[in-house]
Amino acid sequence: MANPQVEDGHTEIANELFEAIMMVPMSDYEHRVFMFILRKTYGLKKKLDWISQKQITAELGIHKCHVSRTIRKLLEKNMIINIPEKNKKIMGIQKDYEQWKLPIQVTNKVTNIGNKYKELKKKLPIQVTEVTNSGNRKLPIEAHTKETIQKKLLQKKKEKKKTIPYKEIIEIYNNICKSLPQVQVLSESRKTLIRCRFNKYGIDKLKKVFEKAEASTFLTNKDGDSDRNWNATFDWLLNENNMIKVLEGNYNNKQGGVRYKHYEG
Repeated sequence: MANPQVEDGHTEIANELFEAIMMVPMSDYEHRVFMFILRKTYGLKKKLDWISQKQITAELGIHKCHVSRTIRKLLEKNMIINIPEKNKKIMGIQKDYEQWKLPIQVTNKVTNIGNKYKELKKKLPIQVTEVTNSGNRKLPIEAHTKETIQKKLLQKKKEKKKTIPYKEIIEIYNNICKSLPQVQVLSESRKTLIRCRFNKYGIDKLKKVFEKAEASTFLTNKDGDSDRNWNATFDWLLNENNMIKVLEGNYNNKQGGVRYKHYEG
């Protein structure tokens, strides 16, 4: 059972300084290192003393690299003093708290600090700002929460995703290509063909393919070749290789009665 007694040793510190320390938000490491330096100086009735990083590491159990970074932050805030002397570092507390360089978000709204609150408030650093209790306020609409981010991503995906006019494309084909087999069923394989060609070429190019196919005596089997019992179909035209050939005029009617002897089935 712990039984600390003042007679066994104590750290003497002015209440005004102690209250100022209470009002400063510090990280866990900053708070521990700051209080350690306070203990090793004021606790031994000294203003300054030689305190090595190795000593802080050993007694606080904080890794040396974290100790070094924490001391640098406290120095930047001007909350501690570090005086190099003969390869040793003499350290201590900057008791003039008006010289502390505190972050702007630090507030001087505190509770239970006794009758000296009003006096202490006047002596706070210039950087410290006073705020009023805001209570429990809802996040603004534009606040980035997990839900809003997911909703925005889904919305963007929907916007990027094009609406595929399956029925409209089949209707255009059936109206233009009267000489070719009419499409009666919209199967999944046909949906895939329509989606791929539409996303890449657009509806105008598809319409042009259908017009060229209907105008081609070879693709409609109107060229008088009775030995060839074949004509183009909707699925054949939407095959990308065949579609490109039709667009590039490979199946246009030739002058002089010249016909194609080969085709892709």
